[in-house]
Amino acid sequence: MLQDSVEGEDSGVRLIKSTDTASRVVNFNNAGASPSPPPVLRAVASHLALEAIVGGYLAEEKARSKIDEVYAAVKRLINANGTDEIALVESATVGWTRVFYSMAESVAAQFVRESDTSGRNERIILVSEAEYAANLVAAIKFSLEQNERGGVHWRVVSIPSRTRCADDGTEVSTGIVDLQVLDQMLSGNFELKGDERLGESCKKRFFDPESIAMVCVTHVPTNCGIVNPVDQIGRRIANFNEKHSQKGQERAFPNILYLVDACQSAGQIGLDVQEMCCHALTATGRKYLRGPRGTGFLYVRRDVANMLVPSHIDHASAPVETACLTAAKVLDMPKSVDLCSESIEQGGLKFAFKPGAARFEFWESNISGRLGLGAAVLYALDTAGIKRTESRCTLLGSKMRRSLRDIGGVLVYHDERESGAQCGIVTFFVEGMSADAIKAAMLSPLPSYFGEGVSSRFELSVVPATSTPVDSARMSAPNLIRASLTYFNTEDEIDNFCQKLKAIVNGDK
Repeated sequence: MLQDSVEGEDSGVRLIKSTDTASRVVNFNNAGASPSPPPVLRAVASHLALEAIVGGYLAEEKARSKIDEVYAAVKRLINANGTDEIALVESATVGWTRVFYSMAESVAAQFVRESDTSGRNERIILVSEAEYAANLVAAIKFSLEQNERGGVHWRVVSIPSRTRCADDGTEVSTGIVDLQVLDQMLSGNFELKGDERLGESCKKRFFDPESIAMVCVTHVPTNCGIVNPVDQIGRRIANFNEKHSQKGQERAFPNILYLVDACQSAGQIGLDVQEMCCHALTATGRKYLRGPRGTGFLYVRRDVANMLVPSHIDHASAPVETACLTAAKVLDMPKSVDLCSESIEQGGLKFAFKPGAARFEFWESNISGRLGLGAAVLYALDTAGIKRTESRCTLLGSKMRRSLRDIGGVLVYHDERESGAQCGIVTFFVEGMSADAIKAAMLSPLPSYFGEGVSSRFELSVVPATSTPVDSARMSAPNLIRASLTYFNTEDEIDNFCQKLKAIVNGDK
């Protein structure tokens, strides 16, 4: 098992061992913000020290080769085809919303340009039931705005989750995308039920698979440890796209665009965008990758990226090539322009989007943070090892679930004992106690009866039910306590955690 045991002085910053002192806080919040290992701290601190000496611009020039290595490290992490498919962004949500709006707006614009002759007047965005709230509100906002314009009707539809038989014999959701239902959706055999109160005008009808514009799936949700089968979903979408390819049309998007949110899985589970067959993927640096806050990355497959019109741009993502402007020319703009053209010329100003994922980056960025992200990715790949990390997280997560089941009044959420599709994230709730109260109690100092030398304070997070509104509504879920374990956590820590939790639940003084 890997431990962070390096300490020392580097650029005026002391790097403290994660194993210092018996009264330390044990981090069980690695899906929130995992503590950075020493190489990450060194990368950030050394660049900040350089900026203090030569200034930010010159420091960036001196670090150019190191910055390039960050893109190369992320490429390795997810098995992208090239560094031009990688954009460095401030967070997973920033990356997700940038590429989502760009995809959705580009598809909508293409649909209008082509004046679809098939008679379809509906476009559908499919999402997983455990989709993150930030993703859902963006998809719904876009659909509502499109619907206000009239014409094509946009809808957001959740892919039903697989069910299992609970201990009491009832069928309950697993939170995991049901591949059989997805197959039905893609083959046109999924029946949409109408509202019987509306009578004959709202009869049952079948789902039109050619109306699907996008599929958005969260790999590992924020509210539980299930793992969605993103590879199998991607292969199904790729097969559908190949079967329904628009032959003879240049610059045509795939029929269905596939976007994966890997926020909780990057650094914990092996990611391979080739196996996923995804068109875009987003991740953050601060979670299982153990990078600095305010960092993340966006992958966009090269051929798709070069067709996308970014929803927001600046002169870095769309460099100006020539400019012969007057006030009159700036104001004298044509009513329409082909934004998908190789270059755009308006009023004497000519610019073009950068090739690949670079069109999603802006001019200003935190260089020290990016270098820290690169160090974190390399640490995950070459020191921790993704396969070892995944195996360790799965092992610890399983032990935590088993131990929690033995505590009366504690209920593990989406406790998939048979499926095996779970990771190092464990969520639960306690009957009759609020999640916030449990979180505060577990972070409080240890009662005296535990004895000396036992780690007693645990950093957890509370996951509001609103974080995954569709899944929470289906399960009638309360706010949950989340323990997210990684390779530097130990089985002894889990034992101590459960011992303390049991005392709190039982009301021991």
